[in-house]
Amino acid sequence: MAADAVELKIPADPQMIRVARLTVSAVASQNDISVEVLEDLKLAVSEACTERLDSGAARNWLFITIGQEGDELWIEVRGDEQGKRADQAPEQEERVWGMALMEALMDAVELDSDDQGRRIIRLRKRLRG
Repeated sequence: MAADAVELKIPADPQMIRVARLTVSAVASQNDISVEVLEDLKLAVSEACTERLDSGAARNWLFITIGQEGDELWIEVRGDEQGKRADQAPEQEERVWGMALMEALMDAVELDSDDQGRRIIRLRKRLRG
């Protein structure tokens, strides 16, 4: 985690996703950005959190890290678990739709794993131009 990044730990509860949205909004709003970019960021982080919850990757906690490099905001979303096997995960069509939405809203979307095997969704968005 970068020294100036914000790290958020929230209960793995769909109603708590609004806290992630508000935090992303607060961090992003420190820049001179459009309402459209702000709404894209909030929707993308909602989708990432929902995907982590639906996949079983967040049993007790969701971790959201938000940072900025130059004019690019980055967000990482992971749960406290490795997640369900593919045959236990949400319908493939639902996962594909959520990923497609995140990819449409962000400049980059990556799926990765940390050193304990927990899946991470990484989002990147240029804040200007």
